[in-house]
Amino acid sequence: TMKALVSALLIFATQPALADCTDVCWGAVAIGMWLNNDGIAEGSSGVASNYSTEEEAGQRALAICAATGWNCEVSETFNTGCAFVSFGRNSEGIIAITSDTVSGAYNDCEAQGYDCNAPQGSCVAE
Repeated sequence: TMKALVSALLIFATQPALADCTDVCWGAVAIGMWLNNDGIAEGSSGVASNYSTEEEAGQRALAICAATGWNCEVSETFNTGCAFVSFGRNSEGIIAITSDTVSGAYNDCEAQGYDCNAPQGSCVAE
């Protein structure tokens, strides 16, 4: 079920990652949206965490997003907690919702009338 999947993602995604930073760890979210050759809206995201600088985290998030998508831009950076992104689709197109929790990203997306995917994200070491 979706609830079990969200719970499993929450457990996995909140496990401490090896930090590539010393005093402050940075993370970033990049999101890209475009129309495919059939005119259908598509989306891609990249989430990076545990970088020494905000710029490094942003560059890595952009690279992750660009590996599978287009028009990627950093939508947020963070140096505490987590960031998750969920894409939703309905007859009007797509939406990307970010939150500091898995359930927040998913529930906020669904609440806007979209059929939403399981959130992807990461946390910074604290």
